[in-house]
Amino acid sequence: MTQMTPVKDAAFKSALQAYSKAEALWDAALEAKYGDDAGDARYDKRGKGEEGSALRKLYDAYMAANNAWHALRDPHYAYRPDVEA
Repeated sequence: MTQMTPVKDAAFKSALQAYSKAEALWDAALEAKYGDDAGDARYDKRGKGEEGSALRKLYDAYMAANNAWHALRDPHYAYRPDVEA
């Protein structure tokens, strides 16, 4: 992990807050759509939502925030969208 400075620390905290908020919004949408099955939907293709849907927009925002936070944690981090879970 990179040495933190006050500027990097602030950026890290800001990215973590954005990541947490995006995840909470996406989780709430999954819960609203899938109820008790939301936990499973999160880890399969249902969790991404259909292209253009509100769920897909929340998923995309979550992934962008996740990638930004990980990039600050590890400068060698590289998200691989071509690798499906």
